[in-house]
Amino acid sequence: MPPSHSDLLAAYLELHGNPLALCSRFSLSPIQLLALFEDPVFRSRLQKVEEDRHRAAAVKYQAIAADALIRVMNLTTDPIERRRAAKALARLSRQMGTLAPCPA
Repeated sequence: MPPSHSDLLAAYLELHGNPLALCSRFSLSPIQLLALFEDPVFRSRLQKVEEDRHRAAAVKYQAIAADALIRVMNLTTDPIERRRAAKALARLSRQMGTLAPCPA
């Protein structure tokens, strides 16, 4: 019984996107591998996973940036630096709202 798209996608991600390792694990021929990556169902699932990864990374790095800006606002006594940090934090908050809305 051939592996399912879900099994192939899980293995592909587990193998860090290495198509040769995927071929080796499932004994796929180059033609079968090409057919897999041309399959619209597999491609859409892979694209969704990649979009989710990018979104999660963006949220993580935006949170790190927000923490740094908050620290600047709390630690500096220079009013110009505080204003700059506050403006940057406001911009970042708007961007974060477009990527990861707060749960209700």
